[in-house]
Amino acid sequence: MQSVILVIQLIVAIAIVAVVLVQPAEDAGFVGGSGSMSNLGATRSKGDALSRITGYLGAIFFITSLALALMAEHHGKAQSILDVNTGPAAVTQTAPQKAAPPAATAPAKKQAEKQKKPSAPISK
Repeated sequence: MQSVILVIQLIVAIAIVAVVLVQPAEDAGFVGGSGSMSNLGATRSKGDALSRITGYLGAIFFITSLALALMAEHHGKAQSILDVNTGPAAVTQTAPQKAAPPAATAPAKKQAEKQKKPSAPISK
């Protein structure tokens, strides 16, 4: 459904650009000043076909944008490509680990070294 609305929005956007480019320039706006004197007394036709089509296409574009935003909000958390499981887990073989020496032998060695050394220095 989201793909269909996205395609509709793309077509409507291209149509808006085409319709706006086809419309005749009625006024120069900020760039050209007030326009020519021949247009001064002419009434403006706001209801011509191209402006109505532009309005309808703008409304459709607005509705499709809202629909896409609502769908994206309720879609859920996006997953990364790296998080997706694509098949059975790969089996990895590891080398056997050497057994660690027992914990009791390390303190025993320290006690034996303490017994060999005199606790006080021998004076001559």
